[in-house]
Amino acid sequence: MPSCTSDSDSWSEKSKSASASESAVPLSVKPASDVRGDSSESRRFLELKAKVLRQNEQLKKRTKHIKDQREKILRYTPGNWLVGRGGTRSGYAIPAVTTLLIVGPVGAGKSTLINNIIRVVDKTDHGFDRAQTYENTREYGTYFLEEYSICESQSICLFDTRGLSGEDLTEDLAVLQTWMREGVHHGQMVVRSSDSSALKECLKSKGRHGHDKLSKKRDVNCVIFVVSAVEVHNMKANEDFASQNNLVCLFKDPYLTFKDDRPVVVMTHGDELCKDDRVAARIHLGELLGLSPINHIFDISGFTGRIVDDDCDPTTDMALLEMLEYALQKADRNLPYKITTNFFLKQVVEATRRFPRINDAIKERPEITIAMFWLLLFGLALAAIIEIID
Repeated sequence: MPSCTSDSDSWSEKSKSASASESAVPLSVKPASDVRGDSSESRRFLELKAKVLRQNEQLKKRTKHIKDQREKILRYTPGNWLVGRGGTRSGYAIPAVTTLLIVGPVGAGKSTLINNIIRVVDKTDHGFDRAQTYENTREYGTYFLEEYSICESQSICLFDTRGLSGEDLTEDLAVLQTWMREGVHHGQMVVRSSDSSALKECLKSKGRHGHDKLSKKRDVNCVIFVVSAVEVHNMKANEDFASQNNLVCLFKDPYLTFKDDRPVVVMTHGDELCKDDRVAARIHLGELLGLSPINHIFDISGFTGRIVDDDCDPTTDMALLEMLEYALQKADRNLPYKITTNFFLKQVVEATRRFPRINDAIKERPEITIAMFWLLLFGLALAAIIEIID
């Protein structure tokens, strides 16, 4: 049985010295009550633990439908889950590819998660991983955004990203917000202002071919937030409130949220803890992020390197497929509306109704309406040109 403790020291230790910047509003993370010393907390914890274990048993029973679940993902096309969501497909700007952005702290298991998604969905049970993983994430890691297409139709793409450092909360938030505002490119270099001059020069040499300039920009449709169970366990055991605060700030950044939909949360490396600590980490993570540990946190173990038959776990594979379906549903539910000329004209009419003086001016001088119409057409043409260039 795995040990209840771990020597993992990647993200939580670096975050102890992290100081939240003035631009980031610090969140108050209260220490969790000792379940042995508080009877009400103890009862609540035991109830949640029983529900988590029961949910795991139900997940095992659903593995008999794993082939159907996989087929559901393979048949997916962007906009599949728009039906019954308060509108027709024609009213939405449906992308050719649904883009899922994988983010999380250094060493959380983002690349491993991508490899397992590819393994389960595309049924690549042998060979080397497509997304490169590293034993030493302090010296090595993902410094360039990598796009991975899954399904034969290539209707889903996953973006592997550089790990969040935990050393500078403001810098981590700036990186996330840039991806969410401007989109992501395959091969896009991720450089931080805090990177050493030697690292910046090294990355500049590695990215000299400029492949990201030729790759298509993808707008992010959903975010998958990856957290290591070992790190959560260590943060709780060591009462590392600074690291917990930073984790909450990153997860609750408004740029990662689509309307009321927060990122999909995946807890990895739970197989490195004993059963009780694994469940406790999942419950504690739910308390930190304000999510249900039963329904909204996916506990997914990871396999790296070559996969052998003994390593495959149907329960983990089923959890992975259900997580992927959940993320795609979120992506479809929050697709933007299609911008048309009628849409722009409607906005102009609404604006004139709100401002009586403008409305009166238009009535007195009809040429203003004509000028505004041509201005709108020019704006639409300019937007179309920019979209083609991108």
